[in-house]
Amino acid sequence: MPENAKHARLRELLNDRNSKEPKGRASIEFPIILDAALSLEVSLAQQHLAAVNGAIETHQREQAQAKEDGKGDRRVGSKTTIPADLKNQLDAAQVRADAADEAADDAMVQLVLVALKSEQYDELIKAHPPREDNADDAKNGVNVHTFPDALLRACATKVLDDEDAEIEMDLTGLIDGMSSGERQVARQAAQQINVQVATVPFYNANSQSRRRNGAK
Repeated sequence: MPENAKHARLRELLNDRNSKEPKGRASIEFPIILDAALSLEVSLAQQHLAAVNGAIETHQREQAQAKEDGKGDRRVGSKTTIPADLKNQLDAAQVRADAADEAADDAMVQLVLVALKSEQYDELIKAHPPREDNADDAKNGVNVHTFPDALLRACATKVLDDEDAEIEMDLTGLIDGMSSGERQVARQAAQQINVQVATVPFYNANSQSRRRNGAK
């Protein structure tokens, strides 16, 4: 890329970061299944699938350990096998999980969370100062009871359907209707996109272009 074109692109990216549009800042699409029954089924199906996979991994570890200890059947070499009953359970669990995901698509929306500008984030922290004599607040530098929800609401920008088309929907109502588990994960997502280090101190040393140019 010619140098002037590169500089123009960099200036464009800076303008994106400073614009009111979120395209220049970190963001995440947080899925919410609005149908409570479907949401529960998706969760249970995924848990069941994880449990079966866990059982298979445990069996394979035990099989490998038995061979190492000289107690296993060495005729099959080092390759571990999956018992037929576990394989059938895995297939059934995968079918259930896929069916739950497909059914949930029509009842699912995506809450788009966008990182705040640094000064906005700092102002939000100031608005939720640590409480006196609270160890958790002192450790985190904010009121841990009020700040996570305030950050989540400040980062919420719009709602998309499963095909990424924007939906006119009450953001406050959507957040208020979250389950405790959904709210907890959404808070973590909002915090993550705001505290990520996009420009790391040692990037220059690791940059291939700078190494080619002899930079130290």
